[in-house]
Amino acid sequence: MRKRTVIIICVVVVLLVAFAGVFVYTATPSFCASCHEMAPRVAYWESSAHSHFDCFTCHSEPGMLGEFKAHLAGVREVFLHFTNLYTTPIHAEVDNALCLDCHQTIEERNVVGDIVMVHGRHMRNDVLCTDCHDPLVHRDPSSLVQSPAKETCITCHSQKDVSTECMTCHLEPVALRPAQ
Repeated sequence: MRKRTVIIICVVVVLLVAFAGVFVYTATPSFCASCHEMAPRVAYWESSAHSHFDCFTCHSEPGMLGEFKAHLAGVREVFLHFTNLYTTPIHAEVDNALCLDCHQTIEERNVVGDIVMVHGRHMRNDVLCTDCHDPLVHRDPSSLVQSPAKETCITCHSQKDVSTECMTCHLEPVALRPAQ
């Protein structure tokens, strides 16, 4: 083999190894936390029930193509960071299928307290899990409530022309509280 061919092969191998290293590192929480706007979100994730999952479990479609697309989206985020064009809070859409990979036993009709939650109906109407449970993972745990605030439900129901009558969601009539 000629010396030039050996050099080209060595350069290609070094570049491939470097690319693989960057590909792996940019999928880690430490990479995300290196940006000041993401550091608190990573800290909240570390104290969440989801901390045993890596970032791409929720933020990437399955497979290498999904991971590659997530990396491309990450390049956009890095660009926004360095140009100071990002908005806060940082928001990422998470596909329901990714939530359902782990939360497979979610029932068609869940009752929590006196509230009936029909997850299936919401999903059939293109409501994302994160529309109600956002930000469940990247939020200060001291302010975390797994159920959405009533205002979230009322706003969404109003926008989608769904009844906001109490008995739409509650099993029993809700006593009205006087304004404080």
